[in-house]
Amino acid sequence: MDSFEFSKISAAVLTALLLIFGTPVLLKALRGGYDDHSVQVAYKLPDPPDAGSTEATAPAVEEGFQFQNVATLFSEASIDSGQGVFKKCSNCHTVNEGGRNGIGPNLWNVVGRGLGAVEGFNYSSALVEKGGVWDYEDLAKFLHKPKEYISGTKMAFGGLRSDKDIANVLKYLQSLSSDPKPLPEPAAATPADTEAAAPAQEAEAAPATEGGDAAPAAGTGDAAAPADKEAGQDKPQEKPVTSN
Repeated sequence: MDSFEFSKISAAVLTALLLIFGTPVLLKALRGGYDDHSVQVAYKLPDPPDAGSTEATAPAVEEGFQFQNVATLFSEASIDSGQGVFKKCSNCHTVNEGGRNGIGPNLWNVVGRGLGAVEGFNYSSALVEKGGVWDYEDLAKFLHKPKEYISGTKMAFGGLRSDKDIANVLKYLQSLSSDPKPLPEPAAATPADTEAAAPAQEAEAAPATEGGDAAPAAGTGDAAAPADKEAGQDKPQEKPVTSN
């Protein structure tokens, strides 16, 4: 028997042994695991929360964009920081006086300028139809989410999520003018806060007694005077004793 015949016989024996011992193992694995170790072939979804739990009843609260949060940061904002953030916009906008329009309009003197007012620039109809002027609040909302604030705008920028970045950019845009518009002061209190504080102030000013007149101030003598008069009317006068 030559080596070639021996190799064929050996291969046949090994194949037979592999089929004999390997087939049961493979079938058992396909049918759900081996011994006590099962193989999970799918992602198990988490159990739903109990009906009485707060996770099931309380919806997630997402706080919306508030311009007053930006206004409170104006005192800390800087032109340099705003210019750094504005680099994201410099590919589309020029900022120098009399500068040319690019993908976006020139932004010199943008604060207080009418929407769609730059001559020669092809604005979206949505922005032109909105009308009005660019004040700081409108600019802040547009910088935060352009496509949400003006649906249909051509501006492709995704927006700034940081209130601090928006405050810095507004500070920078303020400087792009020969007559800068003043930044608004943050509101000291909302109307709701004022209404809530009024009853407390009235309660503090109200007299301590209920159902009667307020006690007079000490030292006036008004409270003691009626008592003295009444005492003088009720008490009989004594006659002087004289000798006969």
